[in-house]
Amino acid sequence: MSRTLNRSEPDESGCQERHSIRMLGSGSSDITSLSEWSPEPWVTTATRLQNRVSWHRASSRDILAYKEMLSVCLEGINVPYEALHCVNCSNFNNDCLIHTHSVDKYYDDIVRAMRSSAEVTIPVCKKRGKAGWSTHVKQFQEDAIFWNRIWVENGRPTTGSLSNIRRSTKAQYRRASRWVVRNQDKLSADRMAQALASNNSRDLWGEVKKKANKVRDKPIIVDDADGELEVCEMFKVKYESLYSSVSFNENDMNEFIDQVTDRISTTCAAGSCYHNHIFSVDNVKSAVKMLKSGKSDSECNLSSNNYINGCDSLFVHLSILFNVCSFFFTK
Repeated sequence: MSRTLNRSEPDESGCQERHSIRMLGSGSSDITSLSEWSPEPWVTTATRLQNRVSWHRASSRDILAYKEMLSVCLEGINVPYEALHCVNCSNFNNDCLIHTHSVDKYYDDIVRAMRSSAEVTIPVCKKRGKAGWSTHVKQFQEDAIFWNRIWVENGRPTTGSLSNIRRSTKAQYRRASRWVVRNQDKLSADRMAQALASNNSRDLWGEVKKKANKVRDKPIIVDDADGELEVCEMFKVKYESLYSSVSFNENDMNEFIDQVTDRISTTCAAGSCYHNHIFSVDNVKSAVKMLKSGKSDSECNLSSNNYINGCDSLFVHLSILFNVCSFFFTK
C-alpha cells in the first residue's frame, strides 16, 4: 500500500509543504534501503540551508508521513551487532578501528534518516523574498540567467551580439535588484496599502510581522560597559561568576572520576556488577517522553521533535546504539 503527499505552494507566512513524496507501507515489497533512498531532487543543499523545518506547523498527517518515511529509511541501516562481541573493544581504549567506525556510521545513519525524513514530510519556513522582487526584478533575473547560459554554451565569447545581449541583460538585472533593495520601505508600505485597500488582513499582518522581526543593532552600552569589547568582557565575567557559583574542587572531581573508572574496570567489566546496564526500548521511550518540544541541536540540525514524533523502529535503533556504546566501554 502506498500514498502520495501532493505539493502545495508557499503560504503567506513563508512556509511551504513538501510535495510528491510516495509513502510506502511496511508491508510493501518495494521498500528501499537507506543507501538507495535520498530526498527528492528538488531538495537541494541550498534549500536545506535556507529552509528550516517548522514542527509547530505540522499537522497530524505530516507527523504520520514523517513516521512512515523514517521507518522506511531505518529499514536499510546496518546494525553493528559484531561490535557487541568484539574482544578488541577494550575498556576505555577503542583499539578496534573497524567497529569504532561502524558504530560512528550507525549513529550518522540514524541522524541522517531523522533529518532527511523531516525535510521531505514536515512543512518548512523559508526566508521571505524582498518586497517587489517578483514584480520588478524576477523577469530581468530570468532573462539574465537565460542569456548567460546561452553565452556559456557558445564558448563565452567576449565580443559580438551574444556577448552584448548577455552584458545588457545582466546590467538590467543589477539595476532592478539594487533599486528594489534601496526602496524596500516604500515597496513594503505600498504592499501594506494595497492589502488595506483590498481588505486583505493576511497580507497586511504578514508585512507587519516582517517589519517587527527585522534584526536590530546590537547594544554597545550595557551598564557601565561601553563598546563591543567591554560588553563582551562584562558578559564573560558575569558568566564565569554564574558557572563557578557552586563550590568545585578539581582534585575531588579527579578522584571521583578515578573511582568510577576503577569500578567499571573491576566490577562491571568483570561481570560482578549487580546493576542492569542494558538500555531497553522502554527506557528510550521513557526518556523521549521527558523531552521538551522545540529544542534544537545546531550541530546535527535536529530538533527534539525528531525524537518525540519518531516511529517505533527509531527507539529500537537508539536502544541498540546506546547498548553498543555501553559495551564498548565495559568490555
